[in-house]
Amino acid sequence: MPGDDPGTGSGPNASRRGNRRGLLVFAAAGAAAIAAPRLWSVFAPPPPGTAIPGLPGFVRLDDSPVSGAADPFAGLDVPAPDAIAPAPMPEAGPALCAALFRDGIAPGTVPMAFFTDINCPFCRAMERWLPDIGGDRASLTWHDLPLLGPASRAAARAVAAAHLQGAGNAMRARLHRARLQPTPDYIRSLADGIGLDADRLAADMTGAAVTARLAQSLGLFHGFRAAGTPTLVVGGTLAVGQRSEAFVAGLIDTAAARPDRLPCA
Repeated sequence: MPGDDPGTGSGPNASRRGNRRGLLVFAAAGAAAIAAPRLWSVFAPPPPGTAIPGLPGFVRLDDSPVSGAADPFAGLDVPAPDAIAPAPMPEAGPALCAALFRDGIAPGTVPMAFFTDINCPFCRAMERWLPDIGGDRASLTWHDLPLLGPASRAAARAVAAAHLQGAGNAMRARLHRARLQPTPDYIRSLADGIGLDADRLAADMTGAAVTARLAQSLGLFHGFRAAGTPTLVVGGTLAVGQRSEAFVAGLIDTAAARPDRLPCA
């Protein structure tokens, strides 16, 4: 029939071929758009930052908003019966990596460490999405700090003690929802509510293991000269202050694409 000759380049067959070509071009463009961020993360330079003296492989980004004063020792020089002295920061290398990422680094994942305080509003904003942002590509270690007064000290001890019973994250979440000061009786009620041994938790809160865990976190925090909380380490990148979910996802993408650049793996 006229117009059906495949050699003429016109007619229904030609129209169908044109549509298929258009779909292929569209699909290729879509695939390229999806792949572009991954390719960029492979070939992109490391995040801009300043090398941290004495800590090879670590860089520091410009600070963002934090809770607490510019002096990282603020609040720790006030005498208190439950005050904790920071432990010395380990030297760069395996000892530092073991302390910073003490909850473990799963093979092939980006190590992350988050320094937080129960009374830090910027921290709470990040904690809503931080545990899930890396999926199976990141290993997250929490460092609960006692920086912002008596309530922070009690909460940090409670979370560390709950960690010994495998429920540190659950205790932290309950404390975030609490509208009361974390008194010993209130912490015991929270422990009961999440199925913990409340007597053991009360004893552990002032025990050597909890004190050592918090002292280690404080030593790392001071060693990195963080200005306040939140402070996040992604691979070898130190980001002090509140960050967006998209920003942190970008740090993970970059670190995952170039594991050879990570000081701890």
